[in-house]
Amino acid sequence: MNNEIWYLHTDEELGRSEERLRQAASLRLGISPSDGRLQPQRDGRGKLYFPLAPTLHCSVSHSGGIWLCALSGLPVGVDLQRHQPCPWEKIAARFFSDEETSWLNGQPAACFFDVWCAKESYLKYTGAGMELGLDCFSAVAGSRLADAVLGVPLRHIPFVPDFSLCLCGGTADEVALRVLPKA
Repeated sequence: MNNEIWYLHTDEELGRSEERLRQAASLRLGISPSDGRLQPQRDGRGKLYFPLAPTLHCSVSHSGGIWLCALSGLPVGVDLQRHQPCPWEKIAARFFSDEETSWLNGQPAACFFDVWCAKESYLKYTGAGMELGLDCFSAVAGSRLADAVLGVPLRHIPFVPDFSLCLCGGTADEVALRVLPKA
């Protein structure tokens, strides 16, 4: 089962996230999104899953008017961040590891968002959320973004201008980007 990222440009309220997730999973599984068996549930850590398809793993993110989800045959985490003005040097110094902070020194702001996405996607992959802490691991290896965090693969995916997108975990397959039809 390969990795898919379904996305939708939307100005709508983000309260429809689970409906969109059902729609993407229905397209993946070939069943109706209104099938009651496709209702996502949350495990003890808050990670979404589908009781109907226990081998289908998912993760959701949204930023800057774009909603997306990752679907995979293995545990997965995804994060999307729109590049926007912020005191990123101060944020990195407060929350990131020393290795990441050092690497970001002299880098463009877009690199901050790449690191942030990698870290968020890893936290979503583990299901630990922010309780693990952002400074407990590094998404940088030497003089570049890491290909893995603690042995879990990271994929920095080119997306649309001024956005960073990272997938953590999943299968070794390529990632298919798919537009979610408007419901």
